[in-house]
Amino acid sequence: MHTIQLKVEDTIYEHILFLLDSLKQKGVTIEKDIQEDSIDLSQYHIESFKDIKDPVKWQNDIRDEW
Repeated sequence: MHTIQLKVEDTIYEHILFLLDSLKQKGVTIEKDIQEDSIDLSQYHIESFKDIKDPVKWQNDIRDEW
């Protein structure tokens, strides 16, 4: 038995799994990587809070409203 490790783009991930799934009957076992459930936050650029100078003070001010 051999192991092949692939890194694929999100856009073709489901297609690759479909292909591999069709090979199961011919001796292929799919072991899904835990990373598929994780989110890579580096791809997001959130600018909602960029104007907050003092985050702790900002949070305290919001809590004071409660």
